[in-house]
Amino acid sequence: MLHGVPLQGFVDWVNLNTPLTNKVMDELAKNKYDGISVAYSSHLEPKMIPHLMFFAKRGMKIHFAPCVPGLFHSETFDYLSQNGIKTYGAKANTWDELNQACNEMLDTKPDFLFDIGGGLITAAVQKKSKIKAACEATSTGIENIKKLTPHFPVLNWNDIPYKNLMHNRYEVGSGIWYAFRSLTGFDICRMNVGVIGFGLVGQSVASIAKGLGARVYVMDQQPVRELSAASEGYNVGSLENVISKLDILMCATGFQGVVSAQNLKNARDGLMIASAGHDNREIDLSGLKKQTEIFTNLDQYQLGTKKIFLLADGKLLNLAAGGGSAINTFDLVTSLITRVMDFMVSKGTDQKPGLNDLPPYFGEDLLKQSVQNARI
Repeated sequence: MLHGVPLQGFVDWVNLNTPLTNKVMDELAKNKYDGISVAYSSHLEPKMIPHLMFFAKRGMKIHFAPCVPGLFHSETFDYLSQNGIKTYGAKANTWDELNQACNEMLDTKPDFLFDIGGGLITAAVQKKSKIKAACEATSTGIENIKKLTPHFPVLNWNDIPYKNLMHNRYEVGSGIWYAFRSLTGFDICRMNVGVIGFGLVGQSVASIAKGLGARVYVMDQQPVRELSAASEGYNVGSLENVISKLDILMCATGFQGVVSAQNLKNARDGLMIASAGHDNREIDLSGLKKQTEIFTNLDQYQLGTKKIFLLADGKLLNLAAGGGSAINTFDLVTSLITRVMDFMVSKGTDQKPGLNDLPPYFGEDLLKQSVQNARI
């Protein structure tokens, strides 16, 4: 069930309302992927089912694991398992357990890797797995892969303008604040919201918050981003200088250890902390005493006489406590994912080892169709 609707009914609803994804699937409908094995590590929610089943029904052997521990829709996980997709990490609640699941997938000797966050690619490089090609779709993952020397091609589709400048910049933020309101019951109008990180995701989170009437403070270690935020009318400053003013602190960097108990000593009583970044290790409250679970996805910590609230255990809020992106906007992503998967298995081996950009025209037709649909 999802929102009280049987899962298959929701999947049918998704299929009816994702014209761009259907366009790509129609283009690729005659393709066969028999004998091709793909290890796939990603966030998992029902809107991913049509994309995954499209390839599975055409002969592709898919091995699937979550890309963040404990963050997936369990009924969707079961759906995949019951429909021919081998799944791993159903009980992975820690990064060590998830890494084990990724290693188990690599032990099946897949031909290709489809990764979100760079964890699976990192494991393949460390194990020296024989991989024909891989792809990555997040800023966090791209930064992680830049630290490696992959011995196989890695397609960077995070930086396709259609994905980065649309999904990251405009769609993530709305999902974050819808999830926040649904979870906490709070409208952020007139509240003080801090956003750490002013990359495209941080810009999305900040602009939606501003549009909803919040007073927004932006923190970023890159001076040019801080100046950019100030130029757009945001308050800027260091976390230490801003923390005492905030009602809500949202992380959007994708890096580990951005917020710790030490950063919070001057926090307001009742501060709520959440994440819009890929890595739930962005927030580390291990230095505080966890007092109680108020309800699912809302934990209270003690900071002296103050109460600090952590949302969704620091996991990506729109997925952990919401429905992710909206169906119509996520259509942009699943259409690209489907085309990227086909490109990787058909042309990925033509690329050089290491990070590779996709062709500059990639997804341009989808972008043009989206623009046409948006016009009056």
